[in-house]
Amino acid sequence: VDVLKLFIVAAISGYEFGFSIATIEEALEACPKQTAGRPLMAEEITLRQDWLCVVYYLLSQMNHPTKFGGDVDIVPDSIPKVYGTVVERLVKSYAAGHGGDGVTVESLAADGPSDLSPLDQAVRLQTIRTAKLTLQVLQETEDARPGGTTPPSQPPTPPIEGAF
Repeated sequence: VDVLKLFIVAAISGYEFGFSIATIEEALEACPKQTAGRPLMAEEITLRQDWLCVVYYLLSQMNHPTKFGGDVDIVPDSIPKVYGTVVERLVKSYAAGHGGDGVTVESLAADGPSDLSPLDQAVRLQTIRTAKLTLQVLQETEDARPGGTTPPSQPPTPPIEGAF
């Protein structure tokens, strides 16, 4: 399990429990333990917000259920504008049973603007990877439930040497 997957799981849980993006951001700002052991730079806060918004937008486009029903949050207009085509293709791939495996990050990024700076291109690629990984997390969560779609060949165990 990597850190990005843990971030995505937390975002999915926030969505499912009906927490707004603003509420999550406020809670993160008020948290005494800092994510990186230091105050985040403005660019890092923006990136975290974009990733959270992309996960929420993807879930809303998939009509992912919430514990309380209805729409959880409306993402900023910039997210559908920048990532709308990406999310649409991922949702179609997931609905077709491919779980996002039918598309690559590179093919999803090819539909975007070509005039981005190297930094903006890197941010876009990582945000697309976050959206694509969200589908994997959803599938793994479904598989882990009793009676999930794909029974594991052996029970899951933590990758901690000597733990079992």
